[in-house]
Amino acid sequence: EEAGLHIMITETWRSKERQEWLYAQGRTRPGAVVTWTLQSKHRDGLAIDIAFVKDGKVTYEGDWQNLGVLGEAVGLNWGGRFPQIPDKPHFELNGAWQEEHWAAVYEKRLIDHGIVQYKKDLSEHVTRGELYAILNKLHNLQ
Repeated sequence: EEAGLHIMITETWRSKERQEWLYAQGRTRPGAVVTWTLQSKHRDGLAIDIAFVKDGKVTYEGDWQNLGVLGEAVGLNWGGRFPQIPDKPHFELNGAWQEEHWAAVYEKRLIDHGIVQYKKDLSEHVTRGELYAILNKLHNLQ
């Protein structure tokens, strides 16, 4: 919104059945092809599709390049950069973002329980070793 891009999320998690139904479109049932895989990150809850909103209506016409750059700036993979078949409305979480996010969540829980006495500088990346140490300590809380 601050960048002047008015968007809405049009799809998040998909069941196996929904993914198969979408995959069939343009193949065994009428319509244009809308997905290229049966193994979409939507099935794992790790992807979203986005559309623009103009004059109160949903549209796929808009400034995809700037939206893609903004998504990448917050750590998402943008489907507009997929090499074989670009998918501009598609954004998905990447492994590095997930590690940092979940490590920060668990670190806060450890601090709240008094197990960790310091707060990591959030401008620094969480290392894999720190993540495993946090998860190990958290597991011992349960």
